[in-house]
Amino acid sequence: EIICPMSALFMRKFLQHTNGGSLDTARATIRSGNPNKIAVCKYIIRYHQQKRHKILVFCDSIKSVHVYSNHILNVPYIDGSTPEDKRERILARFKCIYDDPIAINTLILSQVGDVAIDLPDAQVGIQLGFLGGSRRQETQRIGRIIRPKQAHNVAYFYSLVSGGANEERFSNRRREFIQAQGYNYATYRMSDILQVTGDVYSISEQENIYRLFTDK
Repeated sequence: EIICPMSALFMRKFLQHTNGGSLDTARATIRSGNPNKIAVCKYIIRYHQQKRHKILVFCDSIKSVHVYSNHILNVPYIDGSTPEDKRERILARFKCIYDDPIAINTLILSQVGDVAIDLPDAQVGIQLGFLGGSRRQETQRIGRIIRPKQAHNVAYFYSLVSGGANEERFSNRRREFIQAQGYNYATYRMSDILQVTGDVYSISEQENIYRLFTDK
């Protein structure tokens, strides 16, 4: 688990959405689009790409899935609206060896990836958003990456949590459950990973990111 403090601008926008509960769609989208979370996600992906690992990125907000795919990470995605034939082509390319010219080595999944997709070669999972304290969802996502593999039979699961935006409260419940299952679990802060203490992106960059996630 990596705690990524909400950036200054995103925290202000988050607090403006006072209607609805903590699982309000607008707030969930803002949490997943937290620029500091984006920076940590990119760092983790670069790290594991150097190790030639296959990576799954999980995100519950459909809007966030599309933004991360098309504007942030520039990698394919699968969500509930992806046509079956396109889904099969993407999955087949993900299963290719890392250096295959047509291989997809990083893939973004909506909640459809929790149960409906079999990708035993995935070695890394990065969770950008989650359903409150859902223990079942966490177990399903970890299950995506702990399947027996032909090589590199070690799995890594990162849950990126927006600090100060209710996600920490939810993550505490999930952490207790994961530890009870016997998995190794450690908590870090963004500063441990990126060696920075303030916002990674400037205010103008944060504004551009906010517009991507909210169309505002």
